[in-house]
Order: sequence, then structure tokens, then C-alpha cells
Amino acid sequence: LGDSGGGKSSLVDSTARLLGRHVVAVACTSAALPDSLSALVAGCAAAGCVLRLDDPGALASDALAALTATLSLVFAAITDAKGQATLLNTKLKVAPTFGCVVETTLP
Repeated sequence: LGDSGGGKSSLVDSTARLLGRHVVAVACTSAALPDSLSALVAGCAAAGCVLRLDDPGALASDALAALTATLSLVFAAITDAKGQATLLNTKLKVAPTFGCVVETTLP
């Protein structure tokens, strides 16, 4: 959370680079498709990437609901001893290196 141009993205990218992890940056827009967004989050979680979501408040309500459901599944998998979870018949295995950062600017 911070002002536009305050270095939020640079901090995430630099930290991930130092840790040897890939960053997948997503500029959230009202045109984002719920299924595509869910697949992207699940893929990043399985691959152990750092997912950087820029301004998720811009998402349409159905895409935001899909993002919330998928992230809930991811965090359930993280707390599971085997690193996996099932939600609505969807199985997901999360790599121990997965990270998710949500960025938004101050109003």
C-alpha cells in the first residue's frame, strides 16, 4: 500500500530476484476473466513463483470472487501438512516457495 511510483513493485521484484524466484506480475483490470485469473494463481502456486497483483480493486466482482476463492484454496494448501488442498473438486498442490503480494495505491 502506498503512493503511485513509491517503489512497491521494485521492492517485490528485487526481493524475489535476491531469493532466486520468478515474479509473475498481473495488472488487474475490469476485463480480467475469472477462469483465467484462477488458472494463473493456481499455476503460480504450483510453480512456486511470486505472484504480484497490482490493484485488485479494479477487478470486476466475478473476477474478484474467483481470485478470493483460489487464494483461499492456496492458503488452505499451505497450511496442510502435504501442501495440498481440495475445494469444489479442485485439487491444488502449492510449492513451498510460492508467494503472493497484493499492491494498491493510496486513495
